[in-house]
Amino acid sequence: MKLLFNAGLWLTKRQRDAAIKFLGGALQKYEACAQFAFDTDLCTWKIQPKFHLAGEVLYAFRVNKLNRQATINPVSYATQLDEDFVGRVSTISRYVASRTLHERTIRKYLLALKSMWESE
Repeated sequence: MKLLFNAGLWLTKRQRDAAIKFLGGALQKYEACAQFAFDTDLCTWKIQPKFHLAGEVLYAFRVNKLNRQATINPVSYATQLDEDFVGRVSTISRYVASRTLHERTIRKYLLALKSMWESE
């Protein structure tokens, strides 16, 4: 992830190849752990959605490399939120009337955000 977050919109060939290597290695290790758990009849776990996304990104990188195409950084179309973000907005929205819920929640969030920025 560090590689992708530090890269530009378009990955260089070197960055793409490094991402293929690291991502492929991580997925292979995860598969080996899952196979070991299955073989030894240990408690297993489901593949998490992030592993599915990782596989899709790896596949796209490999196709781009095979076809000698430019590779866009997947961070450019990723959506990420701070884990606490939803909880904060939820807390703010509890104290507004239902008719003005959306507008008042956004206003209160913006005020809280401004307060945080000014305190730093």
